[in-house]
Amino acid sequence: MRRTLMIAAMAGLAAAGLAGCERLGLSTSSDDPGAPPPREPLPVPMVEPPIPDVPVPVGFKLDNADSRNYGFEGARIIDHVYTGHEDKFLLKRFYEHYMASSYRWTQKMDRSPEGGVIQLDFQKGAEDCTVTITEGGFLQPIKVSIFVRPNRPLQIQGGE
Repeated sequence: MRRTLMIAAMAGLAAAGLAGCERLGLSTSSDDPGAPPPREPLPVPMVEPPIPDVPVPVGFKLDNADSRNYGFEGARIIDHVYTGHEDKFLLKRFYEHYMASSYRWTQKMDRSPEGGVIQLDFQKGAEDCTVTITEGGFLQPIKVSIFVRPNRPLQIQGGE
């Protein structure tokens, strides 16, 4: 008898707890048709990415053959290509989140042209940054291109 009473009390407490979660908008039911699908956690950014103020997910590798860096007169032009394996929409969320929250870039535009490409444009101070995410195809790595450049004309002094 005591055992039955204890089980009934526990069931009652569990039901009350779930009802409280429902009232707070913290639905515990995966059958709730109005609930958004669960989101996968974002990839983790490298602790020391090759470009100090642009995040790169852990596991992505710099393609040295397709990457360039130029610096002059207080300006920089960086064209890097990284390859790795991750869902392109998860990478899109990664860049939208970390560029703004950790690196203080402001998102200007989000374009998704044909062919499975996602293009995100950011601005910070006197620089623009375009992140292009391209699917690699079946069992091929995904490609992330990062292009940082001045957003103003450069004054190049000629020698006389």
